[in-house]
Amino acid sequence: MRRMTLLVSVLLSCVGGSVVAQTRTLNVGDAVINYDVSGRGRTVVFIHGWTHNISVWDDQVPVFNRRYRVLRYDSRGFGKSTGFDDDSAEPQDLLVLLEALHIPHAYIVGHSRGGGIALRFAAAYPDRVDGLVLYGSAPPDGFPMPADVGALFGSLSGIAKKYGLDSVGKLLFTTQLAWVPPGRTDVTNRYHRLWTSYSGKDLLDP
Repeated sequence: MRRMTLLVSVLLSCVGGSVVAQTRTLNVGDAVINYDVSGRGRTVVFIHGWTHNISVWDDQVPVFNRRYRVLRYDSRGFGKSTGFDDDSAEPQDLLVLLEALHIPHAYIVGHSRGGGIALRFAAAYPDRVDGLVLYGSAPPDGFPMPADVGALFGSLSGIAKKYGLDSVGKLLFTTQLAWVPPGRTDVTNRYHRLWTSYSGKDLLDP
């Protein structure tokens, strides 16, 4: 690996405006991945978190694509990508996407669940990674997670099947996972928009 920089950072904010970008799709075998790419230079890949989609990076794209080639995509089963949530397949999805775009290596930025994808990709294909940013990522496999967080996520599938996704959303919005700075209703509104675009199939049909 050229240089592996591990940053646990709140460097990037997922709030604010919007970006108009032409989206494309790529067939990776058992899923079709929705993505967009813009700018020139060394590549930065943005991977969204659970329940989110590429729009969560709308603020970052116009800043970074002034100096970098920016690639963001909906991971399988989220946003406009097809297929099902699959931890074992997702590093390969990113590899296929990079190869299709003739990108030999990139900086990889993963938010929350996307941080897990980024970390697994870096472990599997270290020579393809120039730098790694894990933003709000869960601990890697084998490391402890707070018991209350583990219990919360362990309960969500059952709640979704018994009471519906609306109940899951109401529960999540009462937790620290949905914390926003005081007075930032724009952030709250974005969280709600992202939630309404979430299909929930990883909970309802895992």
